[in-house]
Amino acid sequence: MRNCKGFSTLEAMAAFSIFLMVSVTILPSIYFIKIEDHTLTLKRQVLSQLHEDLLEMSYGDQLENPEQKNYHVIIKGRKIDFHFVKETNLIEGCAKWKNAKKEIDEVCLYGYPAKK
Repeated sequence: MRNCKGFSTLEAMAAFSIFLMVSVTILPSIYFIKIEDHTLTLKRQVLSQLHEDLLEMSYGDQLENPEQKNYHVIIKGRKIDFHFVKETNLIEGCAKWKNAKKEIDEVCLYGYPAKK
């Protein structure tokens, strides 16, 4: 007569090894996705802030000397440096920061001054 009262040791080891292989494969991917999510969220917030500042400069009083608007702010625990330069007929706004991978990211937006 056959004993059918539970798992044998060999079956338990096979199931555990499959579980470990799946875990070892998935966990680094989840970690990578979380870091990329944090990086993209921060970049989206920086671009939004930069866009607001460029609109303020285009329609505001600081059009003559945009360098006075240079500043830094902390967003999600990262120091973001914003700087603005007036070129020939454009205002350039750039932001620079260190991302979650310890790499330096920089984004720039350009805007035309509003016609008065």
